[in-house]
Amino acid sequence: MTRGGGRVTKHVQWPLAVTDRLRDVTDLVALRQSYEWRGRKSGVDGLTLFGLFAVTAMVVCYAMENRSPWFVLGFAVSCVLGSVYGFLQGAWPFGLVEAVWSVIAAHKWWTVSLTISK
Repeated sequence: MTRGGGRVTKHVQWPLAVTDRLRDVTDLVALRQSYEWRGRKSGVDGLTLFGLFAVTAMVVCYAMENRSPWFVLGFAVSCVLGSVYGFLQGAWPFGLVEAVWSVIAAHKWWTVSLTISK
């Protein structure tokens, strides 16, 4: 590691056999970029997609809550999904809050469905 211009930079140690064969600077840059990008994940995995689905369903059902009691139930179910996502992701406070919201939404659905059936 060297200090240049107040920054700490990390130099990659290239094998001598590779650096001896490279004649052009652009080949060296392309080779370095291929080493840097190899093995990198895109950042979107199944758990992230599951969380995106849960939160999207939650927002849509919350926005449509006044149209039908089924959207209230959908909101409760999506809160359960959000809670599961929170616990799986490691954000237990989020999972706990979503679990509480799912109980509140289920109680609201029960109350609304009883008043409509009467």
